[in-house]
Amino acid sequence: MSGAASNSPEATRAAAEQFEALLIGQMLRSMREAGGGGWLGGSEQDAAFRLMEMAEQCLASALAAQGGLGLGRLAEEALSKQLQHTRAPGQEEGRSPDRVPGGS
Repeated sequence: MSGAASNSPEATRAAAEQFEALLIGQMLRSMREAGGGGWLGGSEQDAAFRLMEMAEQCLASALAAQGGLGLGRLAEEALSKQLQHTRAPGQEEGRSPDRVPGGS
């Protein structure tokens, strides 16, 4: 991914959503492990255990895509502000900073 594409609002939003999905996934895993074994009563070697891990990941991604806990939105805002502060004055997204409008 190029620098300009990775600094786009869409890329920032996607990164924030993935971050929130990871956090939600960790919370779901912690809840399962705190209960002593799998939700379906299986051990780590069982197919049911692997299925529950995949279900947790899918649920975490779906929750994050719908706004989740709001942490992704906060991360997106923070990343956007950081990108605005690091962007050179007068430099617009997707435009090379060394090209002057009207220049040759």
